Amino acid sequence: MNKKKIISYVGLGFLTLLSGGLIAGNIVCFQVLGVDFISHALAGTGATSGNEEASLLGESLVRKITEESTVLLKNENAALPLNLKNEAKVNVFGYTSNDKGWVFTGVGSGSCKPDPAKRIGFLQGLKNAGFQYNESLASAYDQALPTSDPWLSMNQNGKILQPDNSFYSTDRMKQCQEFSPIALIVLSRDSGENAGEIPSVSTDYLSGEVDQSRSYLQLSKKEEFMLNQVKENFEKVIVILNTTNNLQCDFLRDAKIDAALYCGPTGLSGAESVANLLAGGKNATTNAASGGNGSRVQLSPSGHLADTYSADYTLEPAYANHAVRNKSATGGNIVYQEGLYIGYRWYETAEEMGFFSGMEKGYDSAVVYPFGYGLSYTSFSWSLVRSSLPDSSELKETSELTYEVQVSNTGSYPGKDVVELYCKAPYLTGGIEKSAITLVAFAKTSTLQPGESQTLTLSTKPYDFASYDCYDQNKNAHTGYELDPGVYSLELRSDAHHRKNMDKGVFTYSLGQGINYDKDPLTQHDVLNRFTGTDAPAGVALDGSTIGINETYLSRADFYKTFKDRPSSLPNDTAKLLQARLYATSANDTDIMPTFDEKNGLSLTHKADGSLPSASDLSHPSSLVYDNALVDELLKDPQSPKWDQLLNQLSKADARALVEKSGFGSPELSSIGKPRTLDFDGPSGFNENTQKIAEDKSAWTSYPSEEVIACSFDVALANELGQSMAFEASKSGINGWYAPGVNLHRSQLQRPQL
Repeated sequence: MNKKKIISYVGLGFLTLLSGGLIAGNIVCFQVLGVDFISHALAGTGATSGNEEASLLGESLVRKITEESTVLLKNENAALPLNLKNEAKVNVFGYTSNDKGWVFTGVGSGSCKPDPAKRIGFLQGLKNAGFQYNESLASAYDQALPTSDPWLSMNQNGKILQPDNSFYSTDRMKQCQEFSPIALIVLSRDSGENAGEIPSVSTDYLSGEVDQSRSYLQLSKKEEFMLNQVKENFEKVIVILNTTNNLQCDFLRDAKIDAALYCGPTGLSGAESVANLLAGGKNATTNAASGGNGSRVQLSPSGHLADTYSADYTLEPAYANHAVRNKSATGGNIVYQEGLYIGYRWYETAEEMGFFSGMEKGYDSAVVYPFGYGLSYTSFSWSLVRSSLPDSSELKETSELTYEVQVSNTGSYPGKDVVELYCKAPYLTGGIEKSAITLVAFAKTSTLQPGESQTLTLSTKPYDFASYDCYDQNKNAHTGYELDPGVYSLELRSDAHHRKNMDKGVFTYSLGQGINYDKDPLTQHDVLNRFTGTDAPAGVALDGSTIGINETYLSRADFYKTFKDRPSSLPNDTAKLLQARLYATSANDTDIMPTFDEKNGLSLTHKADGSLPSASDLSHPSSLVYDNALVDELLKDPQSPKWDQLLNQLSKADARALVEKSGFGSPELSSIGKPRTLDFDGPSGFNENTQKIAEDKSAWTSYPSEEVIACSFDVALANELGQSMAFEASKSGINGWYAPGVNLHRSQLQRPQL
């Protein structure tokens, strides 16, 4: 028999679908799913959209996430919280303050659209929180909208929606001044999966005019005009950033802007939490800055940034290889040249290397708000209670580093604080590339009343701040995770750039000999150099060195010279490129054909009367009973003989169906009693794009997106989201979840946010 390439059904991993009926998402070849997608669109998937209990729990959690994650960026002269006793009236400027323009969610897999009958936009949120907004201004914006599209914010396609400058007429501004001296400005941007890269130009939605001098993440000319009009006409100006990708925030430095909040996409009802935060809590009536003692204020912002807010995104090393800008050189493909120097690792390392020294204010010229930054209405002091390893000790591979920090509320309002622990590792010129600092631990307090304290525990270990050396740059004949010898500094910081002002917040440890990690300490799995050198798949290294790329990557050995200010080029070795494209793993080579249609008496499920289920039964599996003993054995023992027996029972038709029809679910396999399963997309809420359930009043909960949750700096809250979605799935007949979503946040211009 000639050797043939066949599909290994064990390799499909489909029996990971079994535990409790939960399944992992399958990789889909969409070209073969047309019939199923059409069927879903016409007849539905069979999933229900939750129940009342799940919806109520989800809606409550959406508010909680937004409350915990909204970041107070600026608050000059205690402009916030607003006093509902005498500051309840507010003007709200910006097209996207309207429900049609407000960004509830991202696009793509993150577009779990909130039910229009239940969603709470910003204006309704203000009303629910006890504010009175200028309805005349809001109505004017509403009438100026060019379409009745209820999802206008998601359908702008990288264009900026604002009215013409004539909208801000003398008469309108006078009416707004008479209504209130307070102005809120809403600025929104929307992007996500399948939206492509962030446009490097600013395009007006109404006129189609393109401004080549600005990107989508900068203020448009119309927004700049609006902002200037508001600054000149109102006593108190507050900016709300309702964005998926962070705006370039240099404009927030203007002294005439009193306060600013980042809330991101708010999901179903989070906009109400933003409004509550503006007031310091629902129905709060006193304000310490206006003569009260803050006793009725219940709520302070406690989010901290999960990104660095820059004054100029072109200063980032990823900017040169922005795909749109780099289209002529790479055909629009994204090129990675900056190595690990992304996000705060870039900005903090660049500062360490003196990269910003030529600017008037150095680092502060480049960075508006650092990673981990977040203000509160109150103030906090920190004091060290205990450290497990005294300062100036010798660091060992087995060292457990634990720091107990007492956080005290020293202000007038209740609030929560975040303690962040960073490591500064020794860098040897020409050695392993590493960030100047690395976040290694963090912890968040519960709500502390004025004068109240709480002790937080932050723990880390040397492996957490090891660096990866794939090139043996330190010449120790080892590739993998390593710690160089030298002095390590563990520092308690309020954000990535600022040490906390406290008695003892920095600990230095010495490491006499380097540490090499051949195994992951937690899993004991081998750490192997899989993506560079000759061991890379098809002999094609991730850095392109084996296919004709002679790229210079950003390096601390010569930071200025290796900083890229022009696009990289595509590889030019066509033979090696072809080799990579035709690569096929030898794991698929066999001369043994699989066995089908054996009668081994196994079935993953049976009917209540003990009989075997039909294909129809497996398509509606709610009444089926799992063979728990069989499932447990298969899951616990990968070498169990029951695997071969079960797989050999598969019919050819079932095996083919599993490969061809496993998209957003998997088909019923009657030959082994496997029920049909449903996998729904959506890291921020279940999202079935094949049917328009979003218009259904019982649609699934739309949660804030992942970058918002990250700003909570609360691991337990993220876990609570997972639990809530699992509960909603269990009430909906959904078996699996394409989630959670993660992203490196390489660049604001290049990453999709969901």
